[in-house]
Amino acid sequence: MDVIHVDKYKAQRFLLFNFETTSYCNAKCPSCFRTTERYFFYDAKNRSNFKLKHLSTEDFDVFLWKNGKYLRDIRLSNNIVAKFCGELGDPLMHPEIDKLVLLASNFFDRVEIYTNGGLRTPKWIKSFLQKNKKLFLIFSIDGLTHKTNSLYRIDVNTNLAFNNMFESAKHRVTKWDFTVFDHNFQEVDQAIVLAREKDIKL
Repeated sequence: MDVIHVDKYKAQRFLLFNFETTSYCNAKCPSCFRTTERYFFYDAKNRSNFKLKHLSTEDFDVFLWKNGKYLRDIRLSNNIVAKFCGELGDPLMHPEIDKLVLLASNFFDRVEIYTNGGLRTPKWIKSFLQKNKKLFLIFSIDGLTHKTNSLYRIDVNTNLAFNNMFESAKHRVTKWDFTVFDHNFQEVDQAIVLAREKDIKL
């Protein structure tokens, strides 16, 4: 898919490939497939409509090696992006996320991870970024306080999420994905100020 990405700094063409790395998550967001039970796998053991599973690093490796030549064929000025997004689960829940990022880095120019931020620690975030030069983190935090953020990002440790995001911004360009709701729109102006103070793209 051909995507045009526009922000206040620049416009850039790139090809984006989204990979679901896991269906495990620490959050219970109200509109997520995990919460609404609309997911299409049936887990007979747990008698649930939701199947918990991590993407196999072996399967991902095989997929990349089989399709790597096509990535080279469609390259657009060094802008082929692997996106690990938490549509079904948070990528940082994957026990081998380091290996997935390393594998993706062999074929993609950039690896982006979307996370609610309430996992791992600032020390781990620093080490993770230092080991993976092509990695960029995007934090989904929807409020300036735990009270506000937890109205949608249920069960997420908001203070930890902010500390992880601030640590990321010290080492790499970092983005803050602030989804606006009726309950948090009054905090947008303050979020803009905070993002500027911490040199984070909002």
